[in-house]
Order: sequence, then C-alpha cells, then structure tokens
Amino acid sequence: MARSAAFRSFARLMAAAVLADDRHVSANDALGSLDEFTATRTSRLISRRRFLAKTAAIGTTLAFGTMCSRESATAKTTSPTLSVGIVGAGLAGLACADILKTRGINASIYEAGSRAGGRCWSLRGFFPGQVAERGGELIDTLHKTMLGYAKRFGLQLEDVNKEPGEVFYYFSGQRYTETAVVTEFRDFVSVIRTDMHRLSREVTARSHTSDDAALDHTSLLAYLEGQNGAGIAARPMAKAVIIAAYEAEYGLAAREQSCLNFLLFIHSDRRSSFTPFGVFSDERYHLVDGNDRIIEGLTGEIPGQVTSNSRLLRVRRLSDGRIELTFQQEARTVTFTHDTAVLAIPFTTLRLVELDANLALPPAQRQAILTLGYGTNAKMNVGFSRRPWHQLGGNGTSYSNLAHHQTTWEPNPSVGSDTRAILLDYSGGQRGLT
Repeated sequence: MARSAAFRSFARLMAAAVLADDRHVSANDALGSLDEFTATRTSRLISRRRFLAKTAAIGTTLAFGTMCSRESATAKTTSPTLSVGIVGAGLAGLACADILKTRGINASIYEAGSRAGGRCWSLRGFFPGQVAERGGELIDTLHKTMLGYAKRFGLQLEDVNKEPGEVFYYFSGQRYTETAVVTEFRDFVSVIRTDMHRLSREVTARSHTSDDAALDHTSLLAYLEGQNGAGIAARPMAKAVIIAAYEAEYGLAAREQSCLNFLLFIHSDRRSSFTPFGVFSDERYHLVDGNDRIIEGLTGEIPGQVTSNSRLLRVRRLSDGRIELTFQQEARTVTFTHDTAVLAIPFTTLRLVELDANLALPPAQRQAILTLGYGTNAKMNVGFSRRPWHQLGGNGTSYSNLAHHQTTWEPNPSVGSDTRAILLDYSGGQRGLT
C-alpha cells in the first residue's frame, strides 16, 4: 500500500513540470492535460477490471485468475503433505498462507506480536463514526491483490481522490499555487534530463555503471544544491517542496537519501521521453471501515493456523534438508521443523535473528539484511468537529517547511461531514522520530 496521499499531489506537479517542458506549454495547460490523461487512464483500468469481473462470473478461468491470483493457484499442484512454516502474520505472510491453502496446504504461521496484521492496523472507536489507520493506508488502482481482497470479503472502498478543493503549499511564510510550484519545478527539469541521460537503462546492485554509482552516492540535498551534472541548484521553493515531499514520504532527511531515488522517480523510455511514475501510482482507495478488515477476512479463513507471541530466534537447515525454526514464547524456547519456510518479516527484525551458515545465503543477501536502511515516519490523527480546510478552499492535503508541520491529508473523507472529520499529520525523518 502506498503511504502518503500528499505525495500523490507532489507526483502530479512533478509530472506536470516534465510535461510542460516536453510540450513547451504553460504550467496551467500541462496540469489540465495531465489530469485529463490520468482520468482517461483510470477509466480504462476500471473498465478493464469490470470486464474481467464479468468474464469471470460466466466461468472464464483465465480472466478470473487475472483478477485474483488466489483462484489461479488452484490449477497448480502441490503436495498437501508439504509442511510449510511462515514467520510473520502481516499482509505478506497471510497472503502466502492464503495461496497455499488453495493448494491444500495448511501452513503454520508464527507471529511475534499478539495480533495479526503487522502495520495494517486500523483505529476504530476513537473518532466518532470514523476510522483512521495506524499504518498502511492507501491502495492504488493497480493493486489488484488488495482490490481483489476487498471484493472477496465484501468491503466498501472510498475514493480519496474525489475530494474537492486545492492542495496547500506553504513555504518560507508564503502560500503558493500549484501553477507556481510547477513553474519552479520546470526550471529544474533540464538538470534532471542531464543526469537521466547519464544513467544506464536498468540500475541495480548487480548491474550499474560508474555514473550510476556516483549519483547513488550523491545525497538528494547535495543534488538539489547543485552537485549534479549541470552544476545548477534548484530554485529555493522547488528545493523546499521536493525536500518536504521526500522526507515525509521516505522518512529520512534529504542528506541521507540518495538522489537516485529522485531521478528514478522519472524514468526514460526507449524514445528518450520522460514518464512520470506518479501517474501510475494514484494512491486512490481506502477501505471505509478500515484496511485491517482484510486481515480479519484472511485470518478468518485460516482458523487455528496463527501462533502469536512467537519471536524468531534462529533458522537453520537440518541434515535431511528440512528447516528448523527456533522461537521465544514468553519464558520458554520452542523449536518447529518444516519442509520449507517463508520469512515474511522486515530486515530490521530479521537482522536480529541467528541465520545459520548452512542456509548458504549469498553474501549480498546477508549484507542487505544487515544494512538495508529504513525511514522513520509517524502519524498523528487529529479529530475535528468540522472541516475548516473546506472553508479555505482546500481538500485537507498540504505541504510546508514549518517547524511543526510537513504534510497532511484527510484519511477517511467519505464519512466525514460538516460536524466531524479527521486530519492526518504525517511526518518523516527527524520529525518522525520526535
């Protein structure tokens, strides 16, 4: 699930800046063209999904498999006697167990906490008549698995993109219009183009050039301040907006983020034109009654398979090839053996686990487990007795470089009203720590 509704707004403006530069049109015209393109593309995606759903309803297996991979899995054969252990009862672990169940395998799931769901955890009963998300919140139009779960469990979606009003950009004591932001972004597009042409087609840890590596070792802050191929710094407002967006979204200070994360946000196609990634990540949906209703649906179909309060201590391979998992369960240590195991936990947790040498993990994989960095984000949901942002012409989404504000949006808009609403204050980097 996407994390930030506000980042969608940033992506839209960055895309408009590239489009304006490509077509030599005004910022306002570029915004209009982009919105028209996005609406058309979304409509086509929805129409395709509806077509597939109707085709599935009359028994076309291929289309139904396209809609939800769970059903397609039934066509494949796997021995039901296979013993599978899954560590982690978040969405990844539960989805894995769900697929295995269609193949006749009842996997054993081990969860360190007292509940399933991981960061998919909704907050009910605190805000009258509304639901907020403690963790994962937004679902893209292309997130077919999540949308498939929503349909399967009869859950209502809300389109958070439909809210009327403007996005507020407030930097250095001044509010800026979308057009003004796009215009400043546009001035930096030529710099982006210079460095995009330096990048290889596919930049990976295993395949990269010296230019790729040099850019990867250049921080986002340094890049915006002129340490780039053109030697040109971003204009002050553009720099402030980009930093605010990336620090909130990825949870790290701009000086700690690689500029590659910014450059690859816009990727070059075979015609050397530029395609804004933000167009394809619309962060459009949220479940009206909370995203963890999907967790409830999944766990409801695998009764008795989840063992809670089991913290993984060690993983090793036995002489017969089976996998031994050792857990801490309160004051005791327990061991379970399976034919195979799936580790569906974050690397920050996995790096605390003893991974035996006989697992023969590649050095690069061990290095990733030990060193992969994560950002720090925090959410503060604030309840209101009205929607004051509507009175100001806004939709609740905002960005700023104020000391105590980075970005906000309205997380449960379809059930908000003139007498109740929630505004989410989303922060990252240093502010996310405090």
